[in-house]
Amino acid sequence: MKTSTPLSRLAAAVAMLAIVGAAAGACSTGKPRPARIKSEFVDPDTSGQTIYLTAAQDEARPVSSRSYYLGARAEARLGEPVAEVKNYTAGDRAVHAVLIADLKQTCGTKRTSATARHGSAVVSDSSPVTVEKIACKPPLGYLDIPTGRTLRVAGGFEEAGEVYYLLAHETVDGTLFIATDRAGRLKRAPYMAWREVGAENIVTQLGIPLAVLDTSDPLVFDGPVVRYETEEVVLTDSADYMHFELDYAGMTEDRRGSTWHLLYKEYRRNPAGSPIFTKRLDYTDVGSSVELLGMKIQVHDVTPSHIVYTVLSD
Repeated sequence: MKTSTPLSRLAAAVAMLAIVGAAAGACSTGKPRPARIKSEFVDPDTSGQTIYLTAAQDEARPVSSRSYYLGARAEARLGEPVAEVKNYTAGDRAVHAVLIADLKQTCGTKRTSATARHGSAVVSDSSPVTVEKIACKPPLGYLDIPTGRTLRVAGGFEEAGEVYYLLAHETVDGTLFIATDRAGRLKRAPYMAWREVGAENIVTQLGIPLAVLDTSDPLVFDGPVVRYETEEVVLTDSADYMHFELDYAGMTEDRRGSTWHLLYKEYRRNPAGSPIFTKRLDYTDVGSSVELLGMKIQVHDVTPSHIVYTVLSD
């Protein structure tokens, strides 16, 4: 996992602040206004009573995309790509979590048994002892969510080298955050945090502080309690990012004869998909190969409307 500087952590936390404010049920007049943020560079709370909400870290994987197949004859029409190459790192970002198990927090048990009265004496009968779960008061009591409910992934945090997501459950009094790992398993206790409605917006160098909720009757599951719904995002700050394409740009005629053209486009990292550099490349030979950017392209036929070619190597 990459380490972050205090400023980058603060920036990530500030980005999360609007999400947390919405989760906490903050009122809005519909008019945009700057968030009132109190920034604090303080020593982290290591008592275990605070966790720090930051942007959730994505599962990163390298992606290599090619618009062609080596050795395959292909055709591109005017304005279409002859070859497009895109190397980047993608992140599978968890945006929602769907519960696949009921989550209901209880706070201890109560044992009862039936009794019978004979005169002035109270005698227990042979009925079995009943063990009853005791309901929690809020905010612990807000953890009563049935299977099938969808929760928003508000962010995450790291503890002992493990990355956890924080799932936001909005209530009338504030937001309950439930910690699950990347496999969808409930974190070992403590696995809940709380933020009251109207709480002061404080951002530290570690993120947004949330109060940890502990319980004497922790929930235990054998497997995952949620499945994640993800979306792919391009991590444009990756060192291997590269995106370019060669488009067929048609033919021109002059006194020297016919010239056909390729248009080279190189795309910037951010915003992705925006050209940063373009250059027209001119050729007069048909039937020979073009070597460009480590690629070797055999050109079979060219007309004003299309080009027929084979990418031999790259």
